[in-house]
Amino acid sequence: MIRFENVSKVYPSGVQALKHINLEIQPGSFTFLVGPTGSGKSTLIKLLFREELATEGNLWVFDKNIELLSPSEVPRLRQQTGVVFQDFKLLPQKTVWENVAFVLDILGIPKAEQKKRVQGVLELTGILHAKDFYPRQLSGGEQQRVSVARAIVNKPPLLLADEPTGNLDPDTTWGIMKLLAKICKTGTTVLVSTHNHSVVERMKHRTVKLDTGSIVADSGQGVRTLGK
Repeated sequence: MIRFENVSKVYPSGVQALKHINLEIQPGSFTFLVGPTGSGKSTLIKLLFREELATEGNLWVFDKNIELLSPSEVPRLRQQTGVVFQDFKLLPQKTVWENVAFVLDILGIPKAEQKKRVQGVLELTGILHAKDFYPRQLSGGEQQRVSVARAIVNKPPLLLADEPTGNLDPDTTWGIMKLLAKICKTGTTVLVSTHNHSVVERMKHRTVKLDTGSIVADSGQGVRTLGK
C-alpha cells in the first residue's frame, strides 16, 4: 500500500523536515505516527497526497511511485485518499448532509447514489441526527465526525488523519479514535498523526515515532483490534 524508500524533504527555507525515511505500511492496517512538534509528522502525511513533493527518494502509494505522477494523475490519487485535519475545514454555509455530499457532487456521482452513500457514512460516524444542521450548530466532536464522514464518503482505500483530535476533550478524542478504528476494520488503511500518548497507549496499534525528521522507533505491525 505505502512504501517510503530513502525519502527526504527539505523546504525552500532550508529546513530539513524528513531525513532518509524508509517505511512500509500494509493495506488494511492502522498506524499511529507520533513525535514532538517539528518532528516531521505533518510533512510525511502531506507527501502521501502530494501536497508536498519529496526532495529525494521514492514514495509508493497504490503501487505507483507518486513522485513521478503527472499533474493530470494527481486528482486520481487524491480521490483514493481521504484526509482529516485538526481544524475540520467544513463549509460553513452548507449543512452536514451538503458538506458530505459536496465531494460526490464534484466527482459527478448520480444523486441516487449520493443519497445512499451519504446516509451510510453519516450512520457509520454517528452524526445522521444532525444532517440538517450547519457547522456552527455542532460541537467540536460532531464537526470532526462530519469531517471523517466527508473523508470516507468516496470509499477511499487510504485515510490520513493529521492531529484529528488536537482541539477535542479526552472523551470526545476517544470517540473519534474508536471511529477511526471502526473504519479501519472495514478494510481502509488508516494513518493517524497525534500528540496524544494516552490514546496511543490505550489502542494496541503499530506506532512509528519521528524525531527531527527521522524514524527513531517503530513498534511493528502490532495488533489491529481496539484496546480495552
